[in-house]
Amino acid sequence: MMDLVIFDCDGVLVNSEEIYLACELAQLRTIGVTIERSLYVATYMGLSYPEWQKRIEKLIFDCTGKPADPMFFEGLHQVVAAMIETKLTAMANANDVISQIKKKVCVASNSGTERLHWKLAHTGLAPLFGEAVFSAQMVQHGKPAPDLFLHAAHTLGAEPSRCVVIEDSINGMRGAKAAGMTVIGFAGGGHCGAEHYDTLAKNGADYVVRTFIELPPLLKKLNAFE
Repeated sequence: MMDLVIFDCDGVLVNSEEIYLACELAQLRTIGVTIERSLYVATYMGLSYPEWQKRIEKLIFDCTGKPADPMFFEGLHQVVAAMIETKLTAMANANDVISQIKKKVCVASNSGTERLHWKLAHTGLAPLFGEAVFSAQMVQHGKPAPDLFLHAAHTLGAEPSRCVVIEDSINGMRGAKAAGMTVIGFAGGGHCGAEHYDTLAKNGADYVVRTFIELPPLLKKLNAFE
């Protein structure tokens, strides 16, 4: 029996990860850094912003022998912000499926609090979650640490072992597993290559789906739907 269904935001509820991925890879190429798409997704996506920036700075130094220019991140931020404003959408069937879930639902995301609420409002998903929206800014360590998931569960009165997490990234799944929760990997985002389904399955997901339509029967099987 499950009491709480926890959704990641970026790459699960909304299509932001494919926007981030395209912008980040393009921006890295401008300074001579190239990396395989699937490797970037597995290694650098789903992290808290401070951890992501630290790893990207190391990647830049390893590839160029020079420290990252602070203007690199400022320029990237501006490009991403412009793209998000015009291209952000909810994942297909997310609204319909989540509105049918009778168990408690919440969002646990590495996005900043203000930006997270904006994404949910902009895509029409905010009413599904009310105040049950948790940002990495609320805890000491974001994903891949378990802190955010444990904070969400504690706040909503659910035991970690009775929580199901839907995550698209390896780093997010690591946090959920470290929190002692059941993990459903989501391989339906535009940033997910053909290999992503197997990558999630091999890196800790208890189950993997490619679409929101697959969630209701799986959640029912886990007693996490109604």
